[in-house]
Amino acid sequence: VSDGFAWVATTPALLMLAVAALTEIAAYYVPLLDNMLDHVAGPAAIGAGILVSAAVMGGYDPMLKWTLAIIAGGGAAAATQGTTTALRGSSTVLTAGLGNHAIATGEIAGALATSLLAIAFPYVAAVLVLLLLFFGWRVLHKWRSYQKPAV
Repeated sequence: VSDGFAWVATTPALLMLAVAALTEIAAYYVPLLDNMLDHVAGPAAIGAGILVSAAVMGGYDPMLKWTLAIIAGGGAAAATQGTTTALRGSSTVLTAGLGNHAIATGEIAGALATSLLAIAFPYVAAVLVLLLLFFGWRVLHKWRSYQKPAV
């Protein structure tokens, strides 16, 4: 991490973040509580995305660093949070919340796999994320085309 964010690597901060992550994971397995957390977590996720991005951008001009952090980190966090909120909301409507545990498990597995892949093979992870975005866009585009009313 860059100099101003050394506190993130301290033991108390890591313990606090680990407890928060485990609590959030457990809460996502409780129907309706997961939807409430999604709505509350939106702004927090964007802020966290910005801060995490800025934390790893050492040696940049501050204006460039924060601009990139807002655009890349905040944008990626907003897109991810928005997508999962919409997906979990749809699952709640369609399954009365009983299918949300499957979404939570998939989300956790995907986040873990992507994180580990990004550490071991960052370029492969970037290509994988771009492919997932492309296929997600195609699925959304096909779904929307089926939703158009007949003329």
